[in-house]
Amino acid sequence: MKYVTMLLLMTLAACSGQRVKDLGEGLHSINACSDDALINPQVTATKAADKFCEKTGQEAVVSTFDTQACPKSDTSATRVVFACR
Repeated sequence: MKYVTMLLLMTLAACSGQRVKDLGEGLHSINACSDDALINPQVTATKAADKFCEKTGQEAVVSTFDTQACPKSDTSATRVVFACR
């Protein structure tokens, strides 16, 4: 149980440090990189996009995912481009 709690806290901490970028024309992007192979950065980025859109009573509609290697580890990074609808 202690491991699960710590994993959840690390995931939440990772989400709080992410910044949403305004791309113009109603599009936004957010990047997620995971140092833990058990945490999918695509899911993390999508949840962060949803949280961003919830502030205005909307939900995220993802247009693209771009997955690459993280610069500081062997795990993957994901860039999500989305709009709030």
